[in-house]
Amino acid sequence: MMNSNRTIHALNEIINNLTLYVPHFIITIGTLSSLLNLLTFTSKQLINNPCALYFSISSIFDLFYLYCSTLIRLINDHYPYILPHRSSLFCKIRIYLSVTTPSIATFFIALVAIDRCLKTSYSNKWRHLSHIKIARWISIYSLIFWATAYFHVPIYFELRIGNINNDIFLCLPKPGIYTSFVGIYFLVCNTILMYSIMLTASIVTLVHIRNSRNRRQMRTLRVQKNKFRRIDRHLITIMFFQVGIGILLTGFRCIFLAYSFLTDDSYQISIRMFFDRLSILFYYLYFTKSFAVNTLTSPLFRDIFCQRLITIWKTVIKH
Repeated sequence: MMNSNRTIHALNEIINNLTLYVPHFIITIGTLSSLLNLLTFTSKQLINNPCALYFSISSIFDLFYLYCSTLIRLINDHYPYILPHRSSLFCKIRIYLSVTTPSIATFFIALVAIDRCLKTSYSNKWRHLSHIKIARWISIYSLIFWATAYFHVPIYFELRIGNINNDIFLCLPKPGIYTSFVGIYFLVCNTILMYSIMLTASIVTLVHIRNSRNRRQMRTLRVQKNKFRRIDRHLITIMFFQVGIGILLTGFRCIFLAYSFLTDDSYQISIRMFFDRLSILFYYLYFTKSFAVNTLTSPLFRDIFCQRLITIWKTVIKH
């Protein structure tokens, strides 16, 4: 019994340290990652590439999510007196942004996978859909869709007292059928739908690439300028790594959610809380990975990034 209590106490200490120190690192790295991605993807070499547009928008919403969710959770866990935690309006806005922004960020990575699938197609009709003008319209409609897809969240989530003695208030879905619905809805929209699209598009892209090595390319493909073909190859590589690492990081969270249903006694509850916080931190890392993955997997991305830094430095020096 004493050993069990010591273990629970040790886990609580680890949880406290994890939730206090790791989010500071995640927010700092994630902010730099998003800003440096935007710096690179808005370069003259990439700005008219639809894939780069999708990556840029995904980076913007990565940043939004880090501040709407990671930062708010950090403050709520360790500096609760800063937040208006008794405000129903704050509760609704917070939960709406914390579910909408990651969906948008992830969906635009799915659009990257779709765009690369189109770009490697043998059909002129499909390849022509990978165009910056079309990508801009798709981006606008996608943002409108995801902004309205979660309209029910601020309506059916409400502020409830968690512990009146400790002044703890929780933002939870209304009890009843909606609680089950929202769990399934988030699982389908944020995980199954997104990664089904990514995996399907990635597999089709791999098939296109493999087939292209075993047959002669169409003349229109042979006469493309080398620099644009190089850009497309590097963007495909970035896409594969983004999808693969994203599945690993978010998969840990999904596995934990399944595991959590199997625990019910006090000892297991402590373990569940530990893995809950750990899996959330891994999920947060998903929104910080982008720049590191891009830099490590693509020499072209590194070159463009360095060129942008040199250009900015020269501009600063001149002024």
